[in-house]
Order: sequence, then C-alpha cells, then structure tokens
Amino acid sequence: MEKAILIFIGTFIIVGAIHLISMKTMQLSDSKKARHRKYFWYLYSIYFLSYGIYLNYANFVDYIGIGFVIIALMTLVLNLRGKLETKSH
Repeated sequence: MEKAILIFIGTFIIVGAIHLISMKTMQLSDSKKARHRKYFWYLYSIYFLSYGIYLNYANFVDYIGIGFVIIALMTLVLNLRGKLETKSH
C-alpha cells in the first residue's frame, strides 16, 4: 500500500513538472521555440541512435535495434536539412 502511494505521488510530481515546463515554453518567442524544438530533435535522434547501437551490440544483430538506428539517422538528416521545422501560419 505504501509503495502504491509513493508511485501515485511520484506520478503527480512528474505530471506537474511537465505541465510547468509546457506552460513556460508557451511564453517563449517563436525563435526560441524553434531553437528548443531543433535541440529536442537532435537529442531524440542521438538517444535513438545510441539505444539502437546498444541493442545491436548486446544482441549481435537485432532488427529492432536496426530500426532504431534507421529512425535516428532519418531524423538527424531531416533535422539538418530543415525538414522538421513547423510551419507558422
């Protein structure tokens, strides 16, 4: 029972932190939002690439790991070419 309450409280803290961060980002200018979004995609693709390499290294050849590497490389290339930018109205 105590463990469930700790998980419940932890979930509320994490959701509250995500809410506060999203409210703060809504107040940023469009150029800062675009820069933060670009950094997010770089970090996301680096995470996917490292996890895919880890899966392939741990399991010798892992199809899911190969998929992670392909997704990461596509995301990196698209981000470098500027194709992941959102269009403003």
